Amino acid sequence: NGYTLYTSSPNYTTYLVDNNLNVINTWVSDCQPASMAYLLPDQTLLYPCKQDNVVLEGVSASGGRIIKYDWDGNILWDWQCNWNYQLHHDIEPLPNGNILAVAMEDLGGFRPDLVLEIEQNGMYDANLMWVWKVSDHMSDELDNPYKFYSGADYNQDDWNHFNTVSATYNKIYLSSRNWSEIYIINWRSD
Repeated sequence: NGYTLYTSSPNYTTYLVDNNLNVINTWVSDCQPASMAYLLPDQTLLYPCKQDNVVLEGVSASGGRIIKYDWDGNILWDWQCNWNYQLHHDIEPLPNGNILAVAMEDLGGFRPDLVLEIEQNGMYDANLMWVWKVSDHMSDELDNPYKFYSGADYNQDDWNHFNTVSATYNKIYLSSRNWSEIYIINWRSD
């Protein structure tokens, strides 16, 4: 007895189906998904998707827009990132209603990732509540397990490439595709 939530292309419809493939509910969007949608305990749906005008060109699985729907498909929140960060890949809904998002910044052609904590503000806006940047945790020390080695020989346009963000307790878990590593960072929680 379970359910599966998935979004299909090219019609950008998110389906909730039971184990017998009966459609329980659908949500239709006007934009391509950036990653998977999340059905929340209050029966609202968070849908990360591609924004109309990306902040940074050439970002893999770029998103930048998050839409929140009610059960009936009505839009409750429709935010497009207008900060100097390009959201990509995953988000993580938090118990306090905020959202963690993986993003990328451009530091003169060097593009490391970061994690943003986003708070919904009205229908079309958001507040940036917290930021964790890879660029703040870099070092020239090769053997320092608590720093990112600044001499790592990877594509500078897609340096660490975090694909997934997850949060439990006071920790955030990140996976790096380029480095085949998982990171655990301390994080404040409300």
